[in-house]
Amino acid sequence: MPDKEPPPYEINYEEIVSFIKKNNCTRILLQAPNGLKTILPHIIQELEDKLRNYSIEIYVSGTPSYGSCDIAVDEAEAIGAQAIIHIGHNKYPHMQVEPKLPVYYVPAYYSRPVDKEFMEYIASFLEKNRAKRVLLAASIQYVKQARQIHEFLEGKGFNVIKGTPRHKVMEDYQVIGCDYTALDSHEHYDLIIIISSGLFHALGACLYKRDKKVILADPLKREIKDLGDECRKIIAKRLYIVSKIITDGYSIVGLTTGTRPGQCRLSLMEYLSKLFKEKGARVVRIVSHYITREVLAAIDNAFNVDFFVVTNCPRLAIDDLSDFYKPVLTPGEALMVLKESLDYVFPW
Repeated sequence: MPDKEPPPYEINYEEIVSFIKKNNCTRILLQAPNGLKTILPHIIQELEDKLRNYSIEIYVSGTPSYGSCDIAVDEAEAIGAQAIIHIGHNKYPHMQVEPKLPVYYVPAYYSRPVDKEFMEYIASFLEKNRAKRVLLAASIQYVKQARQIHEFLEGKGFNVIKGTPRHKVMEDYQVIGCDYTALDSHEHYDLIIIISSGLFHALGACLYKRDKKVILADPLKREIKDLGDECRKIIAKRLYIVSKIITDGYSIVGLTTGTRPGQCRLSLMEYLSKLFKEKGARVVRIVSHYITREVLAAIDNAFNVDFFVVTNCPRLAIDDLSDFYKPVLTPGEALMVLKESLDYVFPW
């Protein structure tokens, strides 16, 4: 394995080693999202060095991981691993089924500070937009950069609100793709700043707080992006889909649930099933490890459903399946259909 410069992420190897020894592990599964798989060689090398006198076999999960809702328990059990080391996220706040194996969560905080020039750029953007009171939130990798930007902006005279999630397992400033309760920390502010790389977390913030301006501050690209146009297009499309279902009516609804601990939502599926049945609809309950176009097409070919509701993950309907040939709804959108309401609900 190549001995390269350490990746720019904070990883507490001593705590991982302690977890492995505490659980008497002789075989572990190492799991990471595709975007962080490049740091796995370094992690493995560090663990092997620190456990050189300890008998341990390290396996790597090759499948994608989309969050701490997506823990590869099935893979770990298949290889007889005693535990899972999950890289890139902290524990999922909406876990309905606890993993059967011990899981150690390694958030992998980005370690490089934000340069002053980029923070000056953020301050200049806020001044141009006449935003004096802002709410600051971030994806887990960048919560430390959020603290740095918070202090800088306050030093410039801005009133900065720290995003505080409702769930204790989440960190200050943190948002995830299906939980934006950090944005409820205060009602009165001019705009939201999301510190993250890529549009994913910022788009979710737009859907959750449709009455607020949301900007993405990407510390890697050193770019600022106003998400207004993208968000308006998405919401317009989602409202059209929901309104058409309400207008046209429906008789058969496909409800999906996942199999991994954080995506197995039987109680939510049963709740929605009960409500749709009360409306006179037939419900097809679908269980699948991942929800793909092929899975939905095969089910539709068999049952000819009017639309699907994906309970596994509310982002699937919006980010991955928005152009499927049959409507695919989030749980929140399903409630809109049931209530015949166009007051947009995201995520749940």
